[in-house]
Amino acid sequence: MREDDPGSFESGLLVFVFIVFIVHSVYFLDFLDFFDLVCSSGRKFQCEQRRSGSSSSSRFNGSQ
Repeated sequence: MREDDPGSFESGLLVFVFIVFIVHSVYFLDFLDFFDLVCSSGRKFQCEQRRSGSSSSSRFNGSQ
């Protein structure tokens, strides 16, 4: 009976670690994709700001 407890605990720990590993890997991949998306959209925004002209940015700097 005593040998059964550590075995069940180990199997539960293995399942727990396995689930955490899967969730962590999926979340990490989603986070990387999200980070990539934010970076690309940020670059687009900066490009659009530059394309819109330096007049608005100079006006903004003047107001500061």
